Amino acid sequence: MKKIIKKILPKNILNSYHYLKARLASFYYNHPSEKMIVIGIVGSKGKTTTANLLWYCLDEAGYLTGLTGTANLKFGQKEELNKYHMTMPGPFILQQHLKKMADSGCQFAIVETPSEGQTQFRHIGINYDLLIYTNLTDEKVEAHNFSLKILNKHNARVFRIINKLKRKTIAGKKIEKTIIVNADDRRANEYLRHPADRKISFGLKNEADFVGLVEDKPDGLELTINQNEKYFINLPGTINGINSLAAIVAAKTIGLTENEIKKSLNKNIKIPGRMEEIKNNKNLNIIVDYAHEQVGLKALLDWAKKNKKNGRVIVLIGAEGGGRDKEKRPLMGKIAGQLAEIVIVANVDPYDDNPEEIINDIILGIKETNCSKENYYSIPDRRLAIRKALQLAKSD
Repeated sequence: MKKIIKKILPKNILNSYHYLKARLASFYYNHPSEKMIVIGIVGSKGKTTTANLLWYCLDEAGYLTGLTGTANLKFGQKEELNKYHMTMPGPFILQQHLKKMADSGCQFAIVETPSEGQTQFRHIGINYDLLIYTNLTDEKVEAHNFSLKILNKHNARVFRIINKLKRKTIAGKKIEKTIIVNADDRRANEYLRHPADRKISFGLKNEADFVGLVEDKPDGLELTINQNEKYFINLPGTINGINSLAAIVAAKTIGLTENEIKKSLNKNIKIPGRMEEIKNNKNLNIIVDYAHEQVGLKALLDWAKKNKKNGRVIVLIGAEGGGRDKEKRPLMGKIAGQLAEIVIVANVDPYDDNPEEIINDIILGIKETNCSKENYYSIPDRRLAIRKALQLAKSD
């Protein structure tokens, strides 16, 4: 029904509907974002990891903090998994979450703000104070008419309005509007051009206000900032270096001390579906990661190959339907076939797409590699696919 309505109604009417709905939701819940310092995290990759690392920092410093994102929701110390299958749910749900945070006494709210949510104006009615830009990949989705130009345009909507939003005074302190940008991203200067009270850059490769150097460790990673501050992050994978740097820079900008940040990142950090280790008594190294595109999958499998002790790298992959980029499916299959000894392809969430077609697209990429037919499996039922992966792992 939604697809039919979208085709029938003119674009400007649909946009007006989404905009007014967001305004109404904020009004209905009495503008909860006005009562907290709101941090928006924008970009294609790294939002959830950055959001959760920043939550750990603020929590360690004694601030009650809420979070809404792809994997989880947090209301101070209470945590729930995100059951909505979208990073930024509809405006009434989102504003309800913000109200729950404010009513719980949260001083900060961290809001993952993807381009798809901004396309439907779900950021409207949220008074952001600080924005973090992580990166922008070339993944084409239906929400942007499979156009990278529209993706970039919609991704920056919240940056275009932050300087126009009302300045808050919280606990007697005037809150500045701040933009923090990943200088390594090719569009960094575009985002830094948006007006704000403060603009800060960070990066691992390019010149920036905060430059990090990442070193992979067996039980996490070490990050050196501006050649003099060393942080140990209890989270594996060098790909998490840039996300850790973003969270640390945001925490420092807010006013947290170096010691508070170090203590928070040394804790037993657990982020659902982000290099998440599954403890077991079978001596298996099981990692769950929401690597949904080529860069993330390659980084994950590179890490697995580097850190495996004995045995094989077994990967279970899939790809989403629902207007996601179809071009990435064979590319992900090819990466899996090149870097893993065993590849199992299963359904993730096909939505209205043909699940068999999604699996076959991935297998096309596997067939371009040296992965033999005996070493890849098509098992649509994800539970059965997981069972197969564990059986193969036990046989090593």
